[in-house]
Amino acid sequence: MLNKALDAKVRHFEEDETGVDEMCELMQKLARQETYDNTVRIAENALNEGASIAFTAKITNLPIHEVEAIAERLGKKTA
Repeated sequence: MLNKALDAKVRHFEEDETGVDEMCELMQKLARQETYDNTVRIAENALNEGASIAFTAKITNLPIHEVEAIAERLGKKTA
């Protein structure tokens, strides 16, 4: 590589055991965030289609207070 600092960092993440562990943790965190973001999009779609807050919470496994917050953000009735 042309950049020695970048080369050292890449080698750390590819070859050093602690670097590999760090990269694995980061990838797991990114995967969890993507899963959560998709779940929120499903909740938004369900609420926009007229699903109740209780039903949306049930199908997404999100806490009801979180679905209520999503509904409020979308301008949907929460009562």
